[in-house]
Amino acid sequence: MEVVVGKKKATGLPLEIALQICEYFIMETHQEDLDRTERCMRCPNCDIYALWSLSLVSRSWNKAANRLLYRYISLDFGYYSAPTRGHNGEGIAPEFIPYTCCCEDGKPLHTKIDVNTKLQLLYRTIWDSQDGIGERIRAIKLPRRLFSITKYPLSAILQKCPNLEFVDHAVTSGNAEDLVSILSKLTQMRRWTWKREQGVKYEQIKVRQRRMTAMVESKISMNGPPPVIALQVLSSWTKLQHLELNNLRRMEIPDEFDFCALPSLESVTLRNLCIVDRNAETRFLERLPALQCLEIDTCLFISADRIVSYLEQKGSKMTHLEIHNSVVPIHMIYQLLANTPSIMEFSVSNCPPTPPFLNQLPDAPLGFIPSLPSLPNLKRVNINMRPLRESLAFLLYLVENRERISGLKTMRMGFEAAGKGPQLGRGSCAMDEGEMRMEVRLRTECLFNNVQLIFAE
Repeated sequence: MEVVVGKKKATGLPLEIALQICEYFIMETHQEDLDRTERCMRCPNCDIYALWSLSLVSRSWNKAANRLLYRYISLDFGYYSAPTRGHNGEGIAPEFIPYTCCCEDGKPLHTKIDVNTKLQLLYRTIWDSQDGIGERIRAIKLPRRLFSITKYPLSAILQKCPNLEFVDHAVTSGNAEDLVSILSKLTQMRRWTWKREQGVKYEQIKVRQRRMTAMVESKISMNGPPPVIALQVLSSWTKLQHLELNNLRRMEIPDEFDFCALPSLESVTLRNLCIVDRNAETRFLERLPALQCLEIDTCLFISADRIVSYLEQKGSKMTHLEIHNSVVPIHMIYQLLANTPSIMEFSVSNCPPTPPFLNQLPDAPLGFIPSLPSLPNLKRVNINMRPLRESLAFLLYLVENRERISGLKTMRMGFEAAGKGPQLGRGSCAMDEGEMRMEVRLRTECLFNNVQLIFAE
C-alpha cells in the first residue's frame, strides 16, 4: 500500500492504525469467558486465522498482528457445561461443548488438536524467537487436568513468560520447592485457581508374595496443592485480582495466611469447600477483604448468618453476589441485599431437594416484614429457591418497587430447588391456586414495568 502525501510516498499503514484494526478481533478462545452477545455472533477461532492472514500482508501488519497473536495462548478446544440435576433429583454430568460454531459443507471447521505437540512447539517457538515472544504472552489456557506446572514442557514455558497474568487449568502438583521457584517469578498474575484436582491416580508398587516380587497397580487419591503456595507465592502476587478456592481440604488453607494482604484482590470464588473452622479467632469467611465479586457454591460450613455478618462489615463495594447450593432461607435474601447497596447482579439458590439438602429451612421470624433500601444499580436477579410461593413473592416485591430499584432489567427464576418441573412455571395445574395467581400477577407486573422475566427451562 502506498499513500502519496505532497511529494513524499508513505509505504504501508501506520502501526498505530493497524493495531486499532487488529484489536477488533477476539483473542479469547474460551467462549465461556466471552460476553453473551459475542458468544453467539463471533467465532474466536476464525478471528485468530484472520489475524494470522494479516500478519502475512506486510511488515506493519505483521508487527500489529503478532502483538495480539501471542497475547493469549489457548490450547483448549472446548468447554464443559455446568452440572445440573434431572426432574428426579439425579445428577447430570457436565457435557463437553467443542468450539465448532463454524461449519463448511456441514462439517465443523475447528476440531480437537494434539495439545502435547502444540505445547512443545510453543516452547521451541519462544526459545528460537529473536523478538521476545515470551514477554508478550499474557495468558495460557490448557485442557483440564493434563499438564503439571512442574513438568516439561509447561514448566519450561512458564520460566520464559515473566508477564503472564493467568494460567488456566494447570495442575499444581509436584515438589513444593519447584512450585514455589516457578510461580514466585510470575509477579504479574491477576487470576489464579487454588484447587485440588478431583479423581485418582494409579502407581506401580512392589509387593512381595511367597519369596516373589510383583508389581501391583495401586489406586491413590490425588494430592492437593501444598500450603506453602499460599504463604510464599500468593503473598508476592500484589496484582492478583481474582482467586478461586476449589475442593480444598482443611489442612491446605493455613490459618496464618492473610487474604487482606492481597491489595488488588477484587473477586473470590469459594467452591466445594467442606472444611470447618478450627477456632473462632481464625474464621475463614471473615478473613476475606472487602470485595466486588463473591461466589459461594456448595460450601456447607458457611451458613447464611455468617454471609450476612460478612456483608454487614464488608459489603459496601459488592457488585456481584452469587450463592448456590447453600442453606439460605427466603427471608434472609432481603438481609443480603440490604447490606450490598452497590449490587448489580444477584444470584441465589438454596439447594435442590436431594440429600444432603433435605433439612427443613428455618422459618422467618415472627412478624417479619420484607423491606429493602434503594438499590439503583441492581440490573439482573437469578433465583432458584424453595418454597415456590415465597420465591414468587420476592420477585413481585422487586418489580412492584421500581422507584427504589429503578435499574432492574432481567429476572430469571428456576424451579429445581422447589422440586417442580420447569413447565410448572407457565400456569400448569400442578401448582396450587395461590401459586398460579402469583405467577400471573408477576407476569403482568413485569410486562407493565418493562422487566424481562425468564423461567428456566
